[in-house]
Amino acid sequence: MAKFTEIAFGSRRVKFYALSIGTMCDLEDEIKALTGLKSGDDPFDKVRFAKLVRVFAASAQRGDPSVTEDDIRAVVDLGNMLEVSQAVLGQAGLQSDGEAAVPTSPQIGGESSLV
Repeated sequence: MAKFTEIAFGSRRVKFYALSIGTMCDLEDEIKALTGLKSGDDPFDKVRFAKLVRVFAASAQRGDPSVTEDDIRAVVDLGNMLEVSQAVLGQAGLQSDGEAAVPTSPQIGGESSLV
């Protein structure tokens, strides 16, 4: 069963699932760019944000294929980006090298029957 973290965005709840091995292979460059962030790097890089959106969308689409990259752009903001990042990358043991890699734990939603 695939683990997920459910995060509320206003009235909408989005489940972010651990990435599958196939998705991790497909998004290898994006994941490397995200997990390689070090203290002092500029986290507000447009290219890095585009990669975040792609990874977050892939995670959410495991549970709800209708979630689009535009949905992710609309609901993920600076107030919840770290929580979503930890939910997606932290479940796979992938964390940035930066100091912000250990936020408070998001609400764990449980497990799904997805494989």
